[in-house]
Amino acid sequence: MAASDVTGDAPKPPSLFWEEMRRAYRELRGSKSSPAQGAAAVALGLFIGSIPIYGAHTPLVLALCLSLRLDGFVAWIAANVPSNPVSSFVLIPVEIQVGALLLDGELFPMHDLEAAVDTGFVGFFGYALAGSPLVAATLAAVGAAVTFGGMRLKRHF
Repeated sequence: MAASDVTGDAPKPPSLFWEEMRRAYRELRGSKSSPAQGAAAVALGLFIGSIPIYGAHTPLVLALCLSLRLDGFVAWIAANVPSNPVSSFVLIPVEIQVGALLLDGELFPMHDLEAAVDTGFVGFFGYALAGSPLVAATLAAVGAAVTFGGMRLKRHF
C-alpha cells in the first residue's frame, strides 16, 4: 500500500495566513470603484503626498483609505508621485514660492544667495508648510478631475 493511498488526494485546507492575506487585500482595495471613488482615492493620495510630512505618507494614506473605503493601493501610488525625488525637485520650490507669496505678499528671490542664507532652513520650511496645502489641493483637484474623466470615458468603451 502506497503512502499516497493512506493520506488520500484530498486538497489541503487553505492556511490561515493566506486567508488573512486575501482578506487584507480585499479590505485595502475597498469596494468596486466608481469614478467618484477612484477620483477620491487619487485626490487623497496626491494631497497627502504633497504635504511635507515625509515618513508619514503611507500610514496616513492607508488609515484614511480604510476608514473611507477607498482604494488604498491607488491612493498609495498617487501619494508617491509628488513625494519622489524627481517631482519633489519641482514641487518643493513651488510650495516655497506659494508660501512666500501667502506670508510675505511677494515671491522669494531664489537667485539671491544672501536672502536664502538669511532665511535659513526654518524659514524655507515655514514657507513650504504654508504653501503646501494650496499646492496640494490644486494637485489633488487636477488629479481627481483627470481620474474621474478617464474612468467615465473607460466605461463607454
